[in-house]
Amino acid sequence: MTYNWSVERIRYEQSSGRITHLHWKLLVTSGSDSLTKEGSVYLPDDPTIPFDSVTQLLLMNWLQDRMDITTPQSEIQLEASAILTRMLSPTYITTEAPA
Repeated sequence: MTYNWSVERIRYEQSSGRITHLHWKLLVTSGSDSLTKEGSVYLPDDPTIPFDSVTQLLLMNWLQDRMDITTPQSEIQLEASAILTRMLSPTYITTEAPA
């Protein structure tokens, strides 16, 4: 399985410009099948930097640092992998009823 993390949206305070929340997306892929999981983290004390200086790499570093404190990325990846595996190996089959 492959895991692709990205920060899709940010929330910031208009008055200070401080980024307060990162809204992330995890795309888990296994062959041609995939699953998307989304969430957000609060950034309690990250520095205020000019918006023009914000990059996806910087946001991903902040996300990883914050998730190491709250819910580790590996735990979210494990949960998403388990869901995708269950989707690919169903224990129930739905079919047409006999006439």
